[in-house]
Order: sequence, then C-alpha cells, then structure tokens
Amino acid sequence: LLIAIFIIIQSSAQNPGDTIVVQTFIHDAWTDGAGNSTGSGARDTIGYFPNNPNLTFEKIIMSYNMRCKDNNNNNPGGTSRIGCGAYDYSCQTYVHDSARVDSVLNFIPDHIISNFSGNTYNYSNTPVYNYYHYLFHYVQYNTVIDSIIEEDTIDVGIGNIDSNIVVNSSELAGKSQFLYLADELNIISLNDTIINGLSIYSNNNTPQTVNFLKIKLKLTNDTILNPSSPHITGFTEVYHSNTILSYGINRLQFYNPFTWDSVSNIIVEFSFTDSLNTSTPLVLGDNIVDSMGMYTNDASYIQVIGTENIDIASSSLAVINDEITISFWANGDENILPVNTSLFEALDSNGSRTLNLHFPWSNGRVYWDCGNNSTSYDRIDKPANINEYAGSWSHWTFTKNTTTGSMKIYHNGVLWHSGTGKTMPINIESFKLMSNGNGNSNFWSGKLKELRIFNKELVDTTIQKWIHKRLDSNHPNYSDLIAYYPFNEGYGNTANDYSSYTLHANFNGNVKWNANGEEIPTFFAPTSFRPKISFYQGSYIDTILTDTIIVSSIDSLFATPNVVTLRDIFTNYGTMINDSIGIVYIDTLGWEALSYVYSYDSNGVTITTIPVNIDSTINITELTYYTRYPMAFQIMSFVTPYGMGLDFGANGVTWYFDVTDYSPILKGNKQITMSGGGQWQEDMDIKFLFIVGTPPRDVLEMQQIWRPQYKGYGTIMADRSFEQRDVLMHPNATAYKLRTTI
Repeated sequence: LLIAIFIIIQSSAQNPGDTIVVQTFIHDAWTDGAGNSTGSGARDTIGYFPNNPNLTFEKIIMSYNMRCKDNNNNNPGGTSRIGCGAYDYSCQTYVHDSARVDSVLNFIPDHIISNFSGNTYNYSNTPVYNYYHYLFHYVQYNTVIDSIIEEDTIDVGIGNIDSNIVVNSSELAGKSQFLYLADELNIISLNDTIINGLSIYSNNNTPQTVNFLKIKLKLTNDTILNPSSPHITGFTEVYHSNTILSYGINRLQFYNPFTWDSVSNIIVEFSFTDSLNTSTPLVLGDNIVDSMGMYTNDASYIQVIGTENIDIASSSLAVINDEITISFWANGDENILPVNTSLFEALDSNGSRTLNLHFPWSNGRVYWDCGNNSTSYDRIDKPANINEYAGSWSHWTFTKNTTTGSMKIYHNGVLWHSGTGKTMPINIESFKLMSNGNGNSNFWSGKLKELRIFNKELVDTTIQKWIHKRLDSNHPNYSDLIAYYPFNEGYGNTANDYSSYTLHANFNGNVKWNANGEEIPTFFAPTSFRPKISFYQGSYIDTILTDTIIVSSIDSLFATPNVVTLRDIFTNYGTMINDSIGIVYIDTLGWEALSYVYSYDSNGVTITTIPVNIDSTINITELTYYTRYPMAFQIMSFVTPYGMGLDFGANGVTWYFDVTDYSPILKGNKQITMSGGGQWQEDMDIKFLFIVGTPPRDVLEMQQIWRPQYKGYGTIMADRSFEQRDVLMHPNATAYKLRTTI
C-alpha cells in the first residue's frame, strides 16, 4: 500500500510548488521506509528518489526527526537506557552511490623482509644456521607369537585390486579409516570376543618400510564414514611399531587385544609418521559401493613453544571495518597452558588493540576482543575446560558484526558464547599470530593449522559445513576471503596466503613445521576402496617386546631467516577495483647481519654464538596505493542527546536541512545507512521533500574528495590521510562550491 501511494504521489506531483515525499527510515528501528524488515539492529534501507530527467526541483529538503527510543518519555534520569536516558552517540547517515568511486590512500613498504623490521637491512651472503639438538623417546611394541594354541582366521574381502591410500608412506604422514559392518562379520563367523590381530596384503615386489605404524579400532553404530563428520576420538590403540610390509600377507599381531560385541560395526584406522619412502605400499582390497572408507595425508601444521610469533600480512586486512570472521584448527600445549597468552593480536594505526584472542588467559578464560574506540575495546569472554583448547585438535571460529552489535565464538561448529551491543569499528594496521601485537609477550604454545579470515560474519550453517573441507571457490563467502593460511607447506620460514591477495606470513623465531599421522583431525577424502583384512581370534603363548625408539635430531634452521619480497603497485584508476599489490620477485637475499648464529641444547640453553658479517644493504622505501569503494556521502552526522529525563513527545522533534546541493546523487534507487551507535540509541524518521520547480542554479555534478573516515591528527598532518588531491573541475560549470565537515 505504501509503495502504491508513493507511486501515485510521484506521478501526480508534476507542477511547480508540488512536493514529492520520499520516506526512508521510520521510527520503528527494524523496518525501512516501505515497512520491510531490515533485521535486528539494522539501519540500512533503499531510498526511492525521483529519476525523471524532465522534472526539476527548486529545493530538496531533508526532514530529520528524532524521538526517544520506543516512544518512551518517562525516564526520570540516572544511567538507564530507557527512552532517551542514555549517552550521546553519533548517527552518521550516508547515501551510497555505486556509480561513483571512493578511494582511500594506503601505504606499504616496497620490500617485505622476513624476521626484520626497520628501513635499512644489512645482510650477509654466507649461509647461516641455528642448530637445535633434540632427543625424542617413543615406546613401540612388537608382539611375538611363541605358539598358537587355537585360532580362527576370518577373511573380509577378496583383494582383486590394489591401492596406495591405506598407508601412503611416500608422504610424510597420513591416516586412513575403513568400516567393517557387524552383519558381514557375523556372516563370516567373527566371534563376539577378543580380536588378537589382523593381516593386510601387499602387492609390492620390494618391501616397504612404514615408520610409526599405528592401528586403532573403534566400535560404532555408523553404517558409513562421512568426511564432513570424521571419527577423531574413542579409538583403542592395538598396534604400534615401525613395520616392513612385504609382498603378500602381512600379519600385525596386537599388543593390546580388542573386544568386539558382535552387534557394533568396527572402524579400523591406520596411521603413520616420519616416512622415508620414495614409494608406497600397494595394499590389496575391493571397491565397495557404500562410503566405507576415507583417507588423508594432509598432516602438516606449525608448532610454537615459547617466544616465536608470525607476522600476518596486514594490507589486505585494512579493508575490514564492519564484519569479521576468524577461524582455525588448534591444539594447545597442555603442559604449558593455561598461562597469559594471545593467540593473535592486531593493532590499529594508533598502536591500540583492535583484535585479540587470549586463548586462554592464566585464569582459564577465553577472551575475544574486537573493535575499539579511543579508550576501550569490545569484548566477550567465558571460562573454558583445558580439553577444549589443549591436548587435542579442535576447531574455533570468532565473529563480529558491528551493525548488529553481535560477537560470537564457535567451538567445533557449535555456538560456544556470544554477546550483543558490540558496535565499535575494526581498524587493522598490523597482525601478530602467537603473541601480543608487539611480539614481546603473551606467547602462545601449541600447534595450529588452517587460518581463515573473512571480511564478513559467517553464519553457523556455513561454519559447520566447511570445518572439514579445504576452502575453494564453492564457499558461499569466498569473495569475502581476506587471508587464508593452510600452514601445510611443511618447510621454509614463510607461509603462503591462498586468498586472492596472495600475501606471505613471515615467521619470527623457531617456528617449526611438523606432521603426525595419528593426530590428523580433518580434511579426509572419501573412497570406495576398502582393504582386504584377515582378523585373528585365538589363544596364544606370546611375548610382547617393548622397543624404545630414540630419535636424535639436530634441527638446523636458518638464523633469523630473511626472505626478501620486492613489491610494486599496479593501479586500477577509474574502476571499483583496488590497486593491485604485485610481487616483482621473492628471493633469499642473505641473512641479517649484526645478528648471530646460535647453537642450543635440548633444553633450549645457548651453547655458542657467532657474529655475522655485513655483505650488502637494502634500503626499504614506501609504496602508496588506493583501495576503492562505492562512494558513501555522509549527508548528516547527528548526535543523539545525553538525554536523562528528556521528553521529545510522541511525534519527536524535527530538524530541516537544505540538501539541494546533493541533487546529483539523490536520483533513482540509493542505499542509505546509519552507523556510529546512534542508529539504535533513539528512533529516527527521515524524509526527503522534493519541491518541484526551477532550481536557482543547476548542480551539474558532485564529487567527494575523501571517503569519510576517522584518522588521528598526526596522520592528517603527515598527509597519510586526507592527503592533498588534485580534483578535476567540471568543464561545463560556471561556479564551484566546496563543502567541508570536521
């Protein structure tokens, strides 16, 4: 009905003096001018402005009406948020025009040098290493059968094809799981008693070594294996040994016999670690129609203990201001946590906290901080059990939406904690992982993989669907992806960003790559292949031999490794596309001089230090580039009253503003938003009154010089924001007007 009335008014108001009324926001904060719901807490609507080229207007007046929230005028005062009884907030009202382009100046150094900060990089061309001496002790078990008193052998499968997915030991580590149903086990007379061992069948002519081969079994009611919901816990380890698989049958006798109940299905899990093979065992099996198998070799992760951290490239993160989602897989060190930690912290251009995750703090609470103003930041927090953040892998997601004021934490895809009224904006200038934003305290210890950062609040169904899937273009928010670090390279001193920005993360200190097949929690691929297995049940006289494997490792790492990336800017003037930050080359140009080669013992104690000589120097300069957005004209910045006991009346109070100069953008359908906190502090009603007639002058065009943004005095005086710009004057104009607002 409102739309119909609006059309009738527009079509009839054609004579000088007639007024076309365009309603945008109304007092009800949750609907737009047409009565459509915009979602809780939103102030975002469409203004349907006249767009008849034959129609001119003598004046355009904005009617800006404010009343106490929910029309409640009975607040006697105090600190209540009833009616107008609340603090003053800004109502920054914008008209957005996607046909015009706003640009914002940004700065980045022309060189990125890992593990280095400063403008002059002195380096040595002589390779430099730090040496770490480690001894690792692992207990394995070898069950030797002295004699078989009695035994039943139960064969499952024919074994007419082979596959390398069961123990793909040409990879560093891996895991596979296969389901054997109770119905088929009963048919072939597997007893509901102890299972003492199993055999798999190799089709390789030459023996293949599989290090740290582990077999685990689990009872389940599941009839298929789903990679989107893998079994991670609840297994019983029955076999652990460095194993040579030879051609034909390979019997693997359990050191820990497994009990089957005759009604449950059995999951058989194989895992291995530290493989040295150049080839892999081919295990005989069969193709099964149902989804009864899955596998993965996606085992790599990064591990930190102590004083390491990682610089996440921040130029792409600068576009985040209203919404954010950060997710990752983590396995904290249960021998160290809880202590005071920041798994990540981001600082704004003033060096103040704008993102932070205490994961946890020494009191065992997880603190999620996001957004700030000049004096504080938004926060939600909750106590956590140690098994939620340490000792095993789990998935965490952290979101914020400044428009709705919502902050949320998800654990393994399930909402774990949330808060409301969190509207402080996000401004990221730098981002540290594994420590505080300055890299000098709150170090986190543990393992991490699959860091994802989106410029959007992801919904719970999307989070749940993509926990166990690698990111690709099928993700519904792929276009909002700002940074993506799988941390699966397995070597080097940088990590690749697989978002469209393709920026590197630089390691500081002894950040280690690691892999463990037994621990892999995610990223399984389904398979129709299932290995042929023989289960053994019987009575034995056997001997279980324990074997302590001592792995001596001298870990030689580049001393303060310095990978140099030279960048350049490729402009995209005249488009809505950000300037591109291009990489000219990436190279290892020596090791930072004035530093030292260190040798450490297994306790981390420094044994020797040797200084490094200077061979050459790189002087780092600064590049400028522009990010672009649909132009946002701040048509009004109104402040709600500090209104204890204020009475605006049922109809509110109205102010009128001449906005005729804005006529070039008040045409057609335009998005209108309100932000700054005041949009939910009081009730607003905004109309635009178009008075038909001849304008005193024709406004040919309106061009915004700078995008509205909040910047400190120092950055303005240094021309790092609101910098000097050349403006192209309209060639057909006879007069020009400059509007400024501070």
